Amino acid sequence: MRRWPLNFPAYWVVENSAIEDFFAKFIWLIVPLQYGLLTQIARGLDPGDYTVAALLSLSSMVLLLIAGSATAGVVLVIFKRARGNYQQVARMWVVSLLISWAGANFLYAGSLICGYVWEWNGDLLGDSLRILMVDRLKILKEVDVVPGRNWPTFLSYLIFAYLSVAVCFLVRVLHIRFSRQRGPSPPLPEPDLIWPGVVVATVMMFINVVATAPAK
Repeated sequence: MRRWPLNFPAYWVVENSAIEDFFAKFIWLIVPLQYGLLTQIARGLDPGDYTVAALLSLSSMVLLLIAGSATAGVVLVIFKRARGNYQQVARMWVVSLLISWAGANFLYAGSLICGYVWEWNGDLLGDSLRILMVDRLKILKEVDVVPGRNWPTFLSYLIFAYLSVAVCFLVRVLHIRFSRQRGPSPPLPEPDLIWPGVVVATVMMFINVVATAPAK
């Protein structure tokens, strides 16, 4: 029975130029998508804030690039897990973040669309978590749920991020399972499945806080 390593399939992406090119184009779709997301959230951007939305989207990419590069340095220098050079390791860890972030944003958009279709007028998952934590479990008070700065929103981002990671992992497993060419084991250390979700959710929350900050 084949044992699947619990890692993000970053090497599977970067070793195949066609797959890497696809994801490179796919990620840039997030720039216009985030404009829609940031203008639909409570107290978010105005519909005419195209430049601000683009800057926030690019800022997300820069933060993920920094996080991936810094973590690759820690892996290479401190833990000495990497068998390749820094550029190769950083490339894999940055790719894992960008793909997870792109997938999480598409899932977030789907949750918003479902919320409006079902007349919730907001993020379906985030509002469900708010109702659970405020009305059912009474962990939070309604006054504590400030738009852009609350635990239900962060938890919803965390769920979107990990669903994105899980989809990528499942796609790799199915690809290897049904492919006649299984390929060699990754020669470089891939990120585990926990790290990308935490980083992506944190960056998404930071952008949400900036977008919903009251104008001075």
